[in-house]
Amino acid sequence: MNKIEEKWTQLAEDNLVGCQILKVGYMTEAEKDDMGWYKSPLCMLMSKPNGEQFWMYSSMDDEGNDGGALFTTIKNYNTIPTL
Repeated sequence: MNKIEEKWTQLAEDNLVGCQILKVGYMTEAEKDDMGWYKSPLCMLMSKPNGEQFWMYSSMDDEGNDGGALFTTIKNYNTIPTL
């Protein structure tokens, strides 16, 4: 693993391992408009083990140009589309 991959993997582990999904729903029209997006991704309200809450959602790229789909390994739910 190179240093960049190590850095981002560690940040993911530090911030996501042990989190709980509290709520799911698609981004509202107002939220989508605030982002300047055309597509509405699934949004997840997460809770860290220390109780801190945050929202997590996908983007089509690192620059945040539009909402993005998520992929899973769940049988019969392998793609979570944008709307």
